[in-house]
Amino acid sequence: MSALELKGRFIKLLAEVEDAKMLEQMLSYCLALASGKHALADFSPELISELEDAIADSDNEEDLLDNQEAFKMFRQWSKE
Repeated sequence: MSALELKGRFIKLLAEVEDAKMLEQMLSYCLALASGKHALADFSPELISELEDAIADSDNEEDLLDNQEAFKMFRQWSKE
């Protein structure tokens, strides 16, 4: 994807967000990332790739649990 296409997608995303607090968080995150002062700046490319893969995997709706089941699992793990 070209830089121009990425910019267009980013602008479209920003235009769709109405929540001012979320926009503030997005701006803060982007400014920190662009300045190299964001926590991700210290991560290795391999770790960032793993995180991106995990995020992509989380989009698979077949792997989703309902809230009640997730809390049941959390309670079980906290007892271990």
